[in-house]
Amino acid sequence: MQWRWTVTGAVWAIATVALTGCALPPPTSAELAAMHNATPPPSRRAAHAAVVRYVSPQLEEPGSARYRFDPVRQSWLIAQGQREFGYFECGEVYAKEIGHGGFLPRSPFIVFFDPQSGDRVRSGMVALPATDLEGARRTVVDNQCQAITGHAVRTLYGG
Repeated sequence: MQWRWTVTGAVWAIATVALTGCALPPPTSAELAAMHNATPPPSRRAAHAAVVRYVSPQLEEPGSARYRFDPVRQSWLIAQGQREFGYFECGEVYAKEIGHGGFLPRSPFIVFFDPQSGDRVRSGMVALPATDLEGARRTVVDNQCQAITGHAVRTLYGG
């Protein structure tokens, strides 16, 4: 039991540093200009297709997936100790798991669109139950979405 607490504590510490960005100064005017010059997804449909292409390989049964999308937003955030500038989208995926035989709980996600093209996801995080250590990834996704949209994913969809 002590080991689980230690791993959870480490994840929380990493998430806290990543979210607060305590080691990074405020964005420079050049960085903010990069955010404003990022290419947006060409359409809502194109953004959703890019998200599905990014998330599907992480699912056991991608054909069963149902998605809920928050609007695409232009913003910046700190992820893994670096600032990302451009367009983001939050939402949830609801899919079946082979071993479980039924649908998993809704899993929140956040994606960062490629600032050069806008029609593909450059990076992101999905808080799938199989990869989410005691809800730590879900907390990171919710906090990042909170920073961008003003509300956590679970607030939007009742998770």
